[in-house]
Amino acid sequence: MSDSIEHNKSGCDSHVRKSCDPGLGDAHGLDLIGLLLGTLEPDAQAAVEAEIVRRPELRDELAALKRAMRLLEDQPPIDPPAGLASRTCAAIFADRETTSDPLNSRTAEVQLSHSNSANAFGARNRRGRGAAGEREPLSIVGRGWRAADLVVAIGVCVAIVAMVFPLVHASRARSQITACANKLREIGLALTGYSERHGGLFPEVAESGNLSMAGIYAPTLVDSGFLDDSRIVICPGSKLADGPNFRLPTLDEVRRASPQRLRELRATMGGSYAYAFGYRDNGVYKPTRNRYRDTFALAADVPADDLGSSPNHGRNGQNVLLEDGHVVYLCTRRLEGSGDDIFQNDLGQVAAGCHADDSVVARSEASP
Repeated sequence: MSDSIEHNKSGCDSHVRKSCDPGLGDAHGLDLIGLLLGTLEPDAQAAVEAEIVRRPELRDELAALKRAMRLLEDQPPIDPPAGLASRTCAAIFADRETTSDPLNSRTAEVQLSHSNSANAFGARNRRGRGAAGEREPLSIVGRGWRAADLVVAIGVCVAIVAMVFPLVHASRARSQITACANKLREIGLALTGYSERHGGLFPEVAESGNLSMAGIYAPTLVDSGFLDDSRIVICPGSKLADGPNFRLPTLDEVRRASPQRLRELRATMGGSYAYAFGYRDNGVYKPTRNRYRDTFALAADVPADDLGSSPNHGRNGQNVLLEDGHVVYLCTRRLEGSGDDIFQNDLGQVAAGCHADDSVVARSEASP
């Protein structure tokens, strides 16, 4: 029976591979998904990455899988129905009781090991009874799975996937939120270092001209030597994470950019994060000064186009970097403690703050 079961298990595995295969074949399909989920062993991961470098078409498939998985992440996690596991197990046992033939009415080949037996019946009697007079279980061989067994097995596989996938999805989402928060902390250290060297002022978003965009904070940090890795401004859950060639421009490139090039830079210069404008004091625009406040948003995951929760994390919330260097995760756009709307000023505008404590973190392309 064990051989038969192993045979059918391998067949079931093959069926699952084919159903998951994005078009490359069983092994490549599973390896690419395993690579995305981070479930491969180091040797297997290295082999897959080497194959991706060797075969350009695999990079396209990997990007397509990332986009498909992001669509799944955009959906809220679905909990399995209550009692699904117990009902599935009960159905399996009920099916086997109603479809299996009784052992005493089924023709089977019985394995006996009593080599000195005169006849099979006597040997069976002697071997079948133990010291307490109880009959030992018979070993049945040559019995394969029937169609009903296969249907039940597939049902179990589907039930397991229904229960496990939401857990995998939730675990991956939490991992991305944590990785994103760590990157924001690095940006916070760079912003604090910049302010300490520039009289307490953070990188300024100009009121007009080529430097008048929230995303200018990133090139400013690079030019000042406080940020040496462009990909620090990329959240692992954002669309920009799919692009391996992302590079931050220098301030000089931004100043000299043509109108068309400037439009391109504005859209991506801030990476996956929004940055705080300055504020107006009696009509005069001023840059944000570092006062190490724990209720002032300095940067955050970019808001959605409608100013809803960030698409970086499936619109379920956003990481927010506070001025004192702490990072918090908010499911709304209002800070606890101050109640400040981090994506709009007190007048409900995506513009400079109405006063020094009115924080407005805006997408890369936005101007104050």
